[in-house]
Amino acid sequence: MKILICIPHFFEAVLAEEARYGSENAAKQQEKKRSLAKCIGILHLLFGQGHVGANHRQRIFEEVPNECAHSVTVKVVTVPEKHLLGEIGIPSRLYEHVPINADPRHLGFETHKVIRSHAGQYDYYGYLEDDIVIHDPHFFRKLYYFNHNVSGADSKALLQPNRFESFLGTDKVHNEWVHKVYPDYTYSDEPVGNIIHTLDYLGGTVQFERARAPHSGCFFVNEVQLAALDQAPAFGSIKGIDEGMLLDGAATLPIDQAFNVYKSTRRDMNFFQVEHAVPGCFDQMEIAADGFVIWNHPWNDSG
Repeated sequence: MKILICIPHFFEAVLAEEARYGSENAAKQQEKKRSLAKCIGILHLLFGQGHVGANHRQRIFEEVPNECAHSVTVKVVTVPEKHLLGEIGIPSRLYEHVPINADPRHLGFETHKVIRSHAGQYDYYGYLEDDIVIHDPHFFRKLYYFNHNVSGADSKALLQPNRFESFLGTDKVHNEWVHKVYPDYTYSDEPVGNIIHTLDYLGGTVQFERARAPHSGCFFVNEVQLAALDQAPAFGSIKGIDEGMLLDGAATLPIDQAFNVYKSTRRDMNFFQVEHAVPGCFDQMEIAADGFVIWNHPWNDSG
């Protein structure tokens, strides 16, 4: 498959008391560098052709086929001079830098326009926030499997990964108690609908339901889905969008307008997922006397 991945990326440190997002927080700069490097580099690690094996008998390295290889093009969309691309240690040949003169808050919507400009050239088009990391080499196979098997029953179905945060690399006391957090677990105590799609997978089954929280910091559409997405009012346009929703909204509002968004159900959260590599939820937790995790208050939405 030919896959286009577009990554909006911005960083400009401001005064600590003025920083609202991780992309403005000087204390998060090293984490943002590492996450962007992983975001770009792992795409090539998982889906590239450059795999070799050490043949100890012949004392040579020889090519090893990658059964999950795809032709992946990565474009990083930035505001000129307000980014970390020169500091991440990733060879520039692994991505194309696309500088755009725009308000940084609008960068995600400008990235939609970059995706739109390549319509008809790829099998899948991905939007990936700069701290979202794919770890599954079968990611696009699973996406294709879902689309192939569910689109007949729901032509507007779009599968979103479950976004998680890991205790690895944090220094929070909660590591002892909590290893993984799903920031977009649910916006509702009740299911969004009553339709469950069940697919066979590796001798078992996986279930999917309408997403209780459609946000994942990313989305991936095929050619047919891109045509539908292009009709969404928020695809490439900030018209009518609350200023406070512009950053997260670019990843979620257009797909919510164009599709019936699905995620794997709570029993199958690991099936299709991505990592939020600059975790924020661990900062929001405290451990009660009985050992259960409770949320700090007030809720802090900055990330």
